[in-house]
Amino acid sequence: MSCTIDYPYLDWERDEEEYDPAMLSLAFDFSSEHGPPDVHVLSPSMLICQPPITKMEVSITCCHPYPARRWSNPRFLPSESDLPEAITSETGITVGDLCDAYQAMLDKHSLCPHAEPIDHTAVGRVKVDPQFRGTIYLRDDDPYCAQQWKNRRLMKLESDSHTVFYERMQAYFRAKQDGELRTFLPLQLGMLLVFSIALGAGLQIPTLEQYEGLVGL
Repeated sequence: MSCTIDYPYLDWERDEEEYDPAMLSLAFDFSSEHGPPDVHVLSPSMLICQPPITKMEVSITCCHPYPARRWSNPRFLPSESDLPEAITSETGITVGDLCDAYQAMLDKHSLCPHAEPIDHTAVGRVKVDPQFRGTIYLRDDDPYCAQQWKNRRLMKLESDSHTVFYERMQAYFRAKQDGELRTFLPLQLGMLLVFSIALGAGLQIPTLEQYEGLVGL
């Protein structure tokens, strides 16, 4: 059994009303090849996370709502009863809840006719490999949330700085191109007269310092 936490993408351009650093996606993956975990060692009554999560959706390799192309005949599509149901607990899902649900799916789907050939073991059993996914919400005053907001502000500052740098280098790039090729076509920056003077002075490729001195930067 392995656990994965998906953190929200730090998109500084997203409106603050849409950005929620307190929302985390949690996933627990079981591997049929490794067999069921020893629930007694893991403590079955232990909550899988804090704050508690009360509902988790389940996906398995064989029966899911996205049928393979080979299921062209509706007769071979998995029925609603074949699809795994979400697990719920008002007090919070525990390690024991996950292990019990895993074992139940293993018993039900080990010979499932909807599994792809690659999803079988060497003895013909289906690699059910369920994944349990859910969402938890942290408190607004959680230190993690404060750090995420800080990171978001830093990303915006870094992005603004990169934009300024890029625009500066883009203008200098155009200046070098015009100096090297001796083109007297109008420049996008409207600096034709300035660079005509520069070219007349023999400055084929002005340095960044010369360029910014000419344009008054």
